[in-house]
Amino acid sequence: MKPWQIRAIGVIVLVGLLLTLRGFGPWETLIWFFLLALVLKAPIPPSLRR
Repeated sequence: MKPWQIRAIGVIVLVGLLLTLRGFGPWETLIWFFLLALVLKAPIPPSLRR
């Protein structure tokens, strides 16, 4: 895995946990898991290439 993927996963997981703790519903959690899956499977966007 690429370093940017690891950072993105960390951010998504942290924000997802914060949203869950603050009382957001299951839909928000599903959205975060969907974003996580996109990060894992998506090719590297040009803006993130370094």
